Amino acid sequence: NKAQQAHKFTSEIKVIHNGRSINTSEAKPKEEFILCMGRMWDEAKNFPLLSSIAEKLPWPVYVAGDSVNPNTGKECSLKNVKFVGKLSPGEVQDWMQRASIFVSPTRYEPFGLAILEAAGNGCALVLSNLETLKELWHDVALFFDPEDEAEAE
Repeated sequence: NKAQQAHKFTSEIKVIHNGRSINTSEAKPKEEFILCMGRMWDEAKNFPLLSSIAEKLPWPVYVAGDSVNPNTGKECSLKNVKFVGKLSPGEVQDWMQRASIFVSPTRYEPFGLAILEAAGNGCALVLSNLETLKELWHDVALFFDPEDEAEAE
């Protein structure tokens, strides 16, 4: 194994995926909206794609996250979506419990903790067709090409 050779250890290797405790004891009824989370200013999150298709979707799209680019201080905005801002952990839980669909249009994602939280809260998952996400969610998500607006609709 390359990792064993590089780090010079001989013990058995076991992959431990990220995890999250999710309180589902106060489950809420699902509502007809789509939720997305991430840093709006991060080009990798691909929010312009979401913005361009949102008005064609049957339900409103809500985006949660930081809208101010820490490098420039500039606030980002998106058309056709409802921005709810940066949320506390409790607020994230509330939104995810109520959201029917969680979408991630990201261009790359090593894991996706928000996706894990959304799945744990019973959201249907609509994710970018990335190898890392397909490996983790292949049986329980719908996938689309994050560079193809027509496919994303």
